[in-house]
Amino acid sequence: MRQAIMLVLLLAFAVEAQKIVTDFPVIGILTQPLAKEEKEFISAQYPIYLGGSGAKIVPVSYKLPREQLLILMEKLNGLFITGGTADFAIYDDKKDEWIVTPFGLSLIHICRCRRLLTCRSRWSP
Repeated sequence: MRQAIMLVLLLAFAVEAQKIVTDFPVIGILTQPLAKEEKEFISAQYPIYLGGSGAKIVPVSYKLPREQLLILMEKLNGLFITGGTADFAIYDDKKDEWIVTPFGLSLIHICRCRRLLTCRSRWSP
């Protein structure tokens, strides 16, 4: 009987844990490519700046598939898009056209996810 009660309490806690409400904004920071798209990083100044203003920081990989990105963006209050020296597109002289980089493709997915969430009445700054 005790085990059954403990199981019910644990399940109830698990359900409530997914509904955690915080007084602080949860802000995602988009990672940047490093060394030919093999690794990614976030400059230390971004989490320090946003965390200093009271935000809870969540790193968001630019390599995330669109479906996972949409799920994550539904849970964020905002997304800080880094840039710096990251290329969004590269010009190919041989083909005489611009080629979108994986980082640029991630930004396109972010804009599409944001539009979809806005259409679902899920607004965020």
